Amino acid sequence: MRGNRQVAVCLLVGLAVLVLAFSAAAAQVTEEHNFKLASRRTIAWEFSVYESGYIDVHAKWDQPVPLELTLYGPGQTEPYVRIQGRSPLDTRLPVPARALSAGTAWQLKLTSPTTALASVGEVAFKYPETLPTISLFQATLTLVRRDGATSTYAAFLGQEFQLSWVVANTTEVSLETSCGPVPAELPPNVSGECPQSSVNLPAGDHGSRHQPPIGNQGTTYTLVASNDHGTTKATIRVLPKIAIGYKDAVCIGCMPCVNCGHSSELERLKQLLQEVEAKLKAGCIRNNTNLDRFNDPYLRGALTDDMLAAMSTLIIYPDDCEVPDASGATVCDTGYGYTPGSKDYLMICLRKGADGLTLLHELEHYVDPHTTECRATWVAQSCYGCPQGGLPCPTCTQ
Repeated sequence: MRGNRQVAVCLLVGLAVLVLAFSAAAAQVTEEHNFKLASRRTIAWEFSVYESGYIDVHAKWDQPVPLELTLYGPGQTEPYVRIQGRSPLDTRLPVPARALSAGTAWQLKLTSPTTALASVGEVAFKYPETLPTISLFQATLTLVRRDGATSTYAAFLGQEFQLSWVVANTTEVSLETSCGPVPAELPPNVSGECPQSSVNLPAGDHGSRHQPPIGNQGTTYTLVASNDHGTTKATIRVLPKIAIGYKDAVCIGCMPCVNCGHSSELERLKQLLQEVEAKLKAGCIRNNTNLDRFNDPYLRGALTDDMLAAMSTLIIYPDDCEVPDASGATVCDTGYGYTPGSKDYLMICLRKGADGLTLLHELEHYVDPHTTECRATWVAQSCYGCPQGGLPCPTCTQ
């Protein structure tokens, strides 16, 4: 049975590694054990070594009699080390390459070869610490973003997919499944359920698994790789990608509404898209001579048609917590919307009260090849009350 394990940790600063997890290759595990060894008896300790390094052993005892220390590698009948003498005994063994290819199980033995009184003592041994590594954990889905050992994907509700992984230095691998990253809107005083499950995966350094479609809150998967030295985890979060109900526009991360007493996020987005469409078709941009200040015929010309076309296939995030671009991750703390330079999606802070004005503002950024904050502000506010609807006009001109 193991005694106390003390781990010496090495800290590497400023080293970026393109893996989902890491192992501290330079660290060592220290085991310390007390023993009482009767005459002509043997006591043994088992431990695991997964990589190259050194095995250090120090043993001491109270009786002035010799003991024998032996150190066996995986599958060995003859030890790598055999020494005999009076207290104390010390040895250091570089882990042989052939031992690494033979397995991981090592054994340290102390034997009393004489008929002397029982010896009482302590033994301490160190060996390389190797945490399991997860170098790959991915899904056959649209990747939203990757943050260290956590990857976020998006999937339609009926979409099936595969999870795949590559691990090393493991004795056991399991997959934990729990409720998704998107909370549900529920009536007051009603708590949602979060079913969880875990399944052991087949042994091996890689594998894949077919997954059924996610629920409307998404699903979280955690790959757990274990060995005798510890555990490493990597996580995949799958966000729901749901049709808004406006042409082919979709929302990634919209909260489901279960008897919550108000419109769901999907319904609110649909209403806002329809509202913006009506304003655009009524000529709120084309008929607005205030936009002539930019000396760009595109604004009162093709911009409206481009916006209407883009709205039919929009990808919208309702909050900044799940957006792919780190630059947009805290927008809702101080603002109401965000459109990345890639124009892959737009985000409006729906949970903060973003409305059609915000959506149209971000839509201008999304479509206009020469967009500026001033242009987007004039376009949006011109459709929502400037200068005659009670909304003040912007003061900028560029």
